[in-house]
Order: sequence, then C-alpha cells, then structure tokens
Amino acid sequence: MLNYRIYRAALMGLFLAAVIAAPVSGQPKDIDGWGNIRWGMTLEQAKTQLVGSPVRETKDEEGVPTLVIDNFQIYDGLVAEVHINARAKDPRGIWDISLEPTVIGKLVIKKDPNTDRADRVIEGARRQVFDHLKRLLIEKYGDPKSNETRQDNQYALNPQEVTTVLWVLSSTSIHLHLVVPTRFDNPRYRLPGWLLIEYTVVEKSAL
Repeated sequence: MLNYRIYRAALMGLFLAAVIAAPVSGQPKDIDGWGNIRWGMTLEQAKTQLVGSPVRETKDEEGVPTLVIDNFQIYDGLVAEVHINARAKDPRGIWDISLEPTVIGKLVIKKDPNTDRADRVIEGARRQVFDHLKRLLIEKYGDPKSNETRQDNQYALNPQEVTTVLWVLSSTSIHLHLVVPTRFDNPRYRLPGWLLIEYTVVEKSAL
C-alpha cells in the first residue's frame, strides 16, 4: 500500500511538473488553484482529490488545520513538502498552497534553522533549483510581474539575500521565494536559507 501511495504521489508530481513546464502561447492561462485542488474547497473536499497520496493533517503555528503531503515529486529528482491551507472557521475554504523543496537528488536542501547551519554546497544547490523552477514558470506563465532581490541586514551577524518573483493571473498569484545567507564566517549565527513556491487565491475584491 505504501509503494502504491508513493507511486500515485509521483504520478501527480510528474503531471504538475508537465503543467508548469508547458510552453505559454499568447496570454497565460488562468489557474483556479493547484492541480486538482480548487480555491474555496474545504480540506475534506481536498482529501477526496488526493486519494492515494500520502496526506496527513496537522496544524500550523496558529493552530489552523492544514494538509501536508510529504515527499511530493515536483519533477524527477526534486522532492518537496506541500502545505494546503484553509482559513480557520471561514467558509471561503482553501486559499493558499505552498511547496517547499526538501531534497534534490540525494542532497537534503531543507534545513531546520533551530538545529542546522548554512552550508555553501547546499545553498548553491538550492539556488540552482530556484533558477530551474523560475525558468519552468516563465515558460508556462510568461514574464513575471515583478522580480526583486534585496539585502536583509536586519541581523548583522546573519545577513541574507532575499529574492521574490511574482506572477499574477486572474484567480491565482504565484510567488517564488529564495532566501540565501551571505555570511558564512560565524558558525554560531549561520542560519540556513530556504526556498518556497506559493500559490495564493487572488481576492476578487482586491481587483
């Protein structure tokens, strides 16, 4: 049964990778969610679209329920942790889905800032994954609305470079985030970076 679930998750990952990588012609097609998950669904409805995938339910830092898919294959060799989020006690349902790459090949690129320290090899690998994902998203959705890189020097002993690429469609915004440490000479304060793809509903009232 476990192998079947992993197989189904891998198939879903390959399908979504194909969707990401499909070339765009003219105006990018709108998307109303992620994969088979549609904005406004409840978590229970989302579960029915993920039958066969290794889904677990947990709560975020604020106690809001969320669905998690571990070891989700975005494309061959790249595995991510997926979080499907719904507003607590809100009839509008699912509004945000994030994918955090965790492993590329055999290299673990998701690190715990509470226990791990930044490593130049891992940070370099994470940046390569970011560049590849950015190319795939551009091929699918065209040029991003914005592409910003800034230096975050809030903590002098742990400066970071923060890059955010944004695509905005009629129903969905897509953020590609990359945070990279820029100082490696102080192991005590050498916090690791992170990488995230985030799909978020576009509130019609905001248009």
